[in-house]
Amino acid sequence: LRLAQTCKRNALVDELKSAEVRNVDAWSKDLTRAIGNVEAFGDYFKEESYALLLAKSGLRVTLKPKGQIGPDLKVEVDGEEIYVEVSRFREDYNLRNKLALGTELQESVKLPERSEDLLTKIGREASQLVDGFPGIVLLHSDHVAIDELDFIQAIESKATPLSKASAVIFGSNWRSVGYNSYPMFWGFV
Repeated sequence: LRLAQTCKRNALVDELKSAEVRNVDAWSKDLTRAIGNVEAFGDYFKEESYALLLAKSGLRVTLKPKGQIGPDLKVEVDGEEIYVEVSRFREDYNLRNKLALGTELQESVKLPERSEDLLTKIGREASQLVDGFPGIVLLHSDHVAIDELDFIQAIESKATPLSKASAVIFGSNWRSVGYNSYPMFWGFV
């Protein structure tokens, strides 16, 4: 695992540098500390995936623009700064195995309170954005029980706007091509 993640880290760093993403070396140190932890490494992999997607779209991207505390990305568009917080719902392997094996009826498997979990996570991530600048929460789900429909229901059910977030973008592995998954729903708050 550690060897595979080390090789992957080197490839990710090369991809980011070739796309002219800034502050890659500082981000790479954080990624190196995550080697050996599948979920933490996956979190950094999502940050890289979205940074790369934005950079390859012609935007200027900086990883960890405010250091350890604060948003994951700064994106510059026509001289304007937009801050982005990338987060993901981690896979629940126990739930996935129960559903896949059919060892329990679906009704007896406790599913997360999806709308509440989504809104809580969006609010927590939005709090890391920078005051006075447009901010985006980019949320990805690797969780078997949290998908685009849950996101739509959560956004439609919220009573008050989320502070600091100009938009929330949601993606999941339900829509993927090869190893790459892309956000399929844009929800503006």
